[in-house]
Parts: sequence; C-alpha cells; structure tokens
Amino acid sequence: GENAQGQALRGAVEAVEPDEVVLLASLPRGTLQRIGVRLVSVDDEEKWVAVGTPVCEEHELDPREALIRNSRLIVGHLELRPDNHKYWYRHMLSLRDLRPPWAQFAYVLALIATVGDWIEQDITGADRW
Repeated sequence: GENAQGQALRGAVEAVEPDEVVLLASLPRGTLQRIGVRLVSVDDEEKWVAVGTPVCEEHELDPREALIRNSRLIVGHLELRPDNHKYWYRHMLSLRDLRPPWAQFAYVLALIATVGDWIEQDITGADRW
C-alpha cells in the first residue's frame, strides 16, 4: 500500500492466529510497525474488520491526554486494551462495504501503520512495535 504522501509501504505476514493476522509494515522512514487485522462479528450477518497497532504502554499516556488525542484524530481512535495494558490506534471497517480491488482496505492498513508509528514516536520516542 501507500501512505497519504504516496510513499510505498511494504509489509509481511508475521503471524497467523485463529482470530487475527499480524502484519509487520516497513515504513519509509526506516521504522517498523506491527498491525493486527481481525474479524469482529456483531451477529451472524454483520461482520467488521478491526485494524490496529500498539502505540504505547498504559502508564505512558495519561487518560485525559488520550481523550484529547482522540478528539484530534480524523480516522480511527485510541483504545486502551485492559488485557495487555497497551494503548492501540484502531479503525473499524464494515466487511459489507469492502469490495475488490481492496483499495480502501490497503489504504487503511497504510494509514494505521503510518499514524500509529507517528503516535508511538511522539509518546515514547521509540520504535518498539
């Protein structure tokens, strides 16, 4: 895929689990970003695709600051995952609305990787995920 600036992003499948595929994206500035892609079923007929990436540990981002950052995001949102104590940058896509050639999905993958990497760098100053 390409990021918003039209720069090519490369990715590889890092892991396949029963409910999630983990991709490792290589970004133009030389950093890497893990992206989780999983199917979320609302019911038997309505399914969504969750695309997300970890950005920091829970203790590294004040909850108030997380809400302020969320209000500035145009696409996606920050979520706190209580099971692993990490903030993730995530976006949901309706599976019903996705159609070949999957340009919207590829764009969202690139966007989540790029913005997630920027958020991670801004908060932690590191490239951990």
